[in-house]
Amino acid sequence: MHGAGKYGAQCGLVEGSLMFIGVLGRRLDVTDSTIASFCKDFAGQFVHRFGSLSGEILRPEGFGPDNPPHLCEKLTCEVICFAINAIANYYYKLRNLLTIPRYSSSFDP
Repeated sequence: MHGAGKYGAQCGLVEGSLMFIGVLGRRLDVTDSTIASFCKDFAGQFVHRFGSLSGEILRPEGFGPDNPPHLCEKLTCEVICFAINAIANYYYKLRNLLTIPRYSSSFDP
């Protein structure tokens, strides 16, 4: 998404993580308020770790027309690891609170 189409808004790495959290929560039949609460917590942890939710701030040189697309490659790798850890912790918490069926899939921690 490039910060809302290179507009410099919310970072696509954040947006993708939040969308995945919503999809996972819906698949596990979690309430909307629980999903929203986790998304808010995720966003707060993200800001604490990376300093902002804004693509314009997170991208090393903002969004200049001559910037190569790989400027945030290191950040991308760090955010992926952060998101995997946060979502796995969320999943484990939910499993302890709810009766969640075990799906046979590649993502079954």
